[in-house]
Amino acid sequence: MHFKKSVLKNHLLYSIITLMAIAMLFPITAFAQAYVQTWDLVDSGKHLDYDGNSTYMSYINTGAATWNAYKSGVIRKDSAFVVEDVYVSDVNASNGWAGMNIF
Repeated sequence: MHFKKSVLKNHLLYSIITLMAIAMLFPITAFAQAYVQTWDLVDSGKHLDYDGNSTYMSYINTGAATWNAYKSGVIRKDSAFVVEDVYVSDVNASNGWAGMNIF
């Protein structure tokens, strides 16, 4: 089928107006929650020593390097000489959580 451009423009305009009217009649509301933790992962020496097997470890290493450029030695990769404070791993969960901490 071949339509004239003006017919297509009118149809598109009608569709946009209809969608806007529906959006005003049935607004969509999104909810989000944030929690303030009452604990931290920094040890008594004021360091956070980490290790892990996450597929995102390169991003964690980059983030640690960025922070350490601001204040050196706070976030450190785990070694044989320090106790690991955080272990990062991937979890496939469909419970709505973006992360968790296990003590």
